[in-house]
Amino acid sequence: MRRSSVFLAEVFHGLAFLVLVLTGLYLLAVRFERLPPRVAEFLQGPGRETFTVWAGLSFLLALYFLVRGVWVARGAEPRVMSAGPRGPIWISQSAIREFILQSLREEMGFAHASVSLRQGRDGIVVHVRTPLPLHQSVTELGAKIQDHVKARVEERIGVTVERVEVLARSVQPTPSPLATSASPEPASAIQIPARRADAGDGKGSREAEEESEPGEAEAEAKTETEEGPQGSERDRA
Repeated sequence: MRRSSVFLAEVFHGLAFLVLVLTGLYLLAVRFERLPPRVAEFLQGPGRETFTVWAGLSFLLALYFLVRGVWVARGAEPRVMSAGPRGPIWISQSAIREFILQSLREEMGFAHASVSLRQGRDGIVVHVRTPLPLHQSVTELGAKIQDHVKARVEERIGVTVERVEVLARSVQPTPSPLATSASPEPASAIQIPARRADAGDGKGSREAEEESEPGEAEAEAKTETEEGPQGSERDRA
């Protein structure tokens, strides 16, 4: 199927080239009146149908290039071939791009990265654009991204990565320490037992006061009984 489509593309490209060259030559000859008399007589006589064939072939070529342009624009994207044990394995560049984006997002934490691919001489060339954090070295982090992308693609997809280009399109600032210190602190767990202890002390003091009241009453009663006879003698005197 692929060989037949390539053959048809070559045939239509050759016809288009021939038609354009002949059309250009005819228009120039008519414009400068350099058309040979025999050719002019043929085109005005029995060769009138040549214009009809010429026009039909031109419309056919225009339709072919229109369909081909729509087909290329909608989904005929470049594919990458990986050698399999029983034949070639074709992988679309969009699938490789989605794999790289998912790997960067889940394994390295780059949620806002963008990836583009192109075919190189010895493999694919990966171009990564992502914001990088401010508190880390840009060169070291870029080298880690290059090693990670090359290793994951070659290991899990089996496609050779020729080069990985990293572009730091922006720098993300580190979170401010004031924002973390301004957050309200949770209530201390020691305060609640302290309140319970205070409440317990209040109950204990009340019970101690209640217990001390009968003791004081008994002491007053004893003093009254001891002073009773002496008080009566004093009254008699």
